[in-house]
Amino acid sequence: MNYYPERDGDMPEVKTNVVTTSELVQNHLVGAKVVRALNNVDWVRLFTRARPEGVADRSALPIAGNDAEAKAAVAEYIESIGYEAVDFGGLSDSWRSAPGTPVYVTPYVGPIPPEADTMSKSEKREWFLLNPGTLVAASDVRAAVARAERSDRMFGEVINLPGAAI
Repeated sequence: MNYYPERDGDMPEVKTNVVTTSELVQNHLVGAKVVRALNNVDWVRLFTRARPEGVADRSALPIAGNDAEAKAAVAEYIESIGYEAVDFGGLSDSWRSAPGTPVYVTPYVGPIPPEADTMSKSEKREWFLLNPGTLVAASDVRAAVARAERSDRMFGEVINLPGAAI
């Protein structure tokens, strides 16, 4: 449900605020209970940032959906894999965790080293794979989704994501 025009083609209904990608999926899957989750963290940090419940450095992940029961099931799953779930609304708000928004990937990866511009492709790959990431607390997730701004520029290019060079 992450829209990248160079990969997915032009989707004017998404770019012009007619519908979110999550709503588009919901419209195609009639009768399904769509919950947007796990779309904003990369696969390395999804593993390395997982922590047991109750520890101080447990990160949070945002979820959005229209069905309270479905969101509760997804939140329970997210908790079981080592994260706190932060409900930030319905599918109409799900764009707030889309590519280019403040909660998308970068906060979990943490600071990119200054020397990244001079690293070789293999050095970038090694850094990306070995970097454990950083804490993104529930309060940080809430603040990030609250300050998200929807625009036609929010749909970034895959190449600009941390780790894209691998």
